[in-house]
Amino acid sequence: MLVTVTPYLRLHRDEVICVRARGNSVALRFVSMKPMRLPIDDLTDEAREWLLPSIAPRGIPIEEPPYAPEQDEEAEQEARRG
Repeated sequence: MLVTVTPYLRLHRDEVICVRARGNSVALRFVSMKPMRLPIDDLTDEAREWLLPSIAPRGIPIEEPPYAPEQDEEAEQEARRG
């Protein structure tokens, strides 16, 4: 299956053996070609759907703040008084 990675590059899915994201670019390693680095912004929607979910973190834990909103209001009132 061919995938349009950028407007000027189409690849067969089986040719890609490794994908790594570094900063705002993606490094692709191939079976029969030399490695290539592409900016993430240049990827087509098809390539983003194929490449980026596979390298994205599976879950980002969200911690609740250790204080209640009422404490913020009390601290602000004390700062105004003091």
